[in-house]
Amino acid sequence: MFRERAAYNGRLMDHTFLVDTYASERLKTLSVWAMFEDADLDIRPHPNLAHDRSFREHMVHQCMSEDKWFTGMLGIDVGAPPIPTDETRLAFIRRYAQDSAKRLARLAEKNGSGGGRTLRSSTRCAAAHGSW
Repeated sequence: MFRERAAYNGRLMDHTFLVDTYASERLKTLSVWAMFEDADLDIRPHPNLAHDRSFREHMVHQCMSEDKWFTGMLGIDVGAPPIPTDETRLAFIRRYAQDSAKRLARLAEKNGSGGGRTLRSSTRCAAAHGSW
């Protein structure tokens, strides 16, 4: 399993909770994105706050940052562009569903197969910050 020594007592720890957390978070993201229509993509939640992201900007940010984080921190590259060519709601949902399913499978694989050097150092970061 992909494990590392726990600093407090030297025991090996299983990181299945990271796999479970990502599995849950990807479904939440897809569920929320499914609630919108294409006409909603350029709406900002608060019209008086120009720095708020539109739904489209959020989708782009989610896809780009997750791709960068998984590739850079965990060495998990899905081999596909993170942003769909056609920036429609359905295209974003399809792209994110495909890519996040591949990431989840690779993360589970690493957890069950001894992992790798990149996973060992980054799991503390993910667990400490709760970031995906």
